[in-house]
Amino acid sequence: MNPPPLSWLLLTAFFWTIGSNQILSQEPVKVSYPEINSNENIECDCGKFTCDAVFWFRTVPSDGKIEFLGKSNNADRVSYGSLAHQARLKLSKRGSSAFVLRIINVTKEDAGVYSCILTSTRGNQDTKFNPGTVLRPGG
Repeated sequence: MNPPPLSWLLLTAFFWTIGSNQILSQEPVKVSYPEINSNENIECDCGKFTCDAVFWFRTVPSDGKIEFLGKSNNADRVSYGSLAHQARLKLSKRGSSAFVLRIINVTKEDAGVYSCILTSTRGNQDTKFNPGTVLRPGG
């Protein structure tokens, strides 16, 4: 089954962040075809946006449900969602302007759309939604 359309993801992110200033990234959705049992890194780049933390989500292709995977911040403090496979997911900060979601030993069940929302506690508590990466393991 195909992942939900990008417009649906953007609309979901918009309603999730009501009450703050939203920035929707103009970056195109990436598609990745990692080999089964390989490791895959998905990056969420702050760009010119001053970000303090990132929230990671996965849209499940079979039913369109959105899973909260976890949150990490500039101090590399991490908390995982209840559905996240913590033994195979690692959240971290890369350099001064990017966060990384690492999937260890990719399986077919890891397929989906991985997206992130960056937040800033400075100024007006801005948020930036990155449309993410479509992961199609073994494709």
